[in-house]
Amino acid sequence: MIKKQKGGKSRMKVEKTTLTVSEAAFVLNCSDQIIYRLIHANVLGAYKDIGGRRWHIPEYSVTDYVESRMRDSVSVR
Repeated sequence: MIKKQKGGKSRMKVEKTTLTVSEAAFVLNCSDQIIYRLIHANVLGAYKDIGGRRWHIPEYSVTDYVESRMRDSVSVR
């Protein structure tokens, strides 16, 4: 996304759209191991980079997971 600033100068703003396992664990207030379990259980959508070493978790996947947990807790009451 490119935004114009005062004086007509353009400035690019880079927004991060994926999270690492550690970042997702921080956001969800859990351990890295829990994130790996959620990924392997296909509860949390993620993909590995080209080298196949690191997991990348899209922001929308974390958001969807939180929303589904909230719906589940509301429907139980």
